[in-house]
Amino acid sequence: MAYSEQRTYERTTVATHPGQLGEGESHRVLQKKAIIFRAYQIIWLLLGVLETLLVFRFFLRLFGANPAALFVNTIYVISNRFLQPFRGIFPTVSFEGAVFEWVTVLAMIVYFLLAYGLVYFLQLVKPVGRRDLEEV
Repeated sequence: MAYSEQRTYERTTVATHPGQLGEGESHRVLQKKAIIFRAYQIIWLLLGVLETLLVFRFFLRLFGANPAALFVNTIYVISNRFLQPFRGIFPTVSFEGAVFEWVTVLAMIVYFLLAYGLVYFLQLVKPVGRRDLEEV
């Protein structure tokens, strides 16, 4: 039988059993942890959308898709904004209508590393995991 005891001092309950969350850790702290965890999820979601867009662009260019098609044109227009910082670093290789864009591959790698670094930084500042949020 595990020993568990709670003592109350000035309206604050302190949990003395390991792993037991008492009222000492306020609901506000748990809400902040939930917000930080949600930030992790949003960063990964945005990265997933961006990476999907860039993968579509890469394969559309590689297989020589018709840029006059609405879907293809939309992918190119949206993805161009995210490729601008990387333009001119590597040459574009083309062969019979197929285009291999190194710039797209580079952008995918850089954006992944930026997202990973941002999440890692947030974890250093305030580490939060799923178990921390079970009490929210």
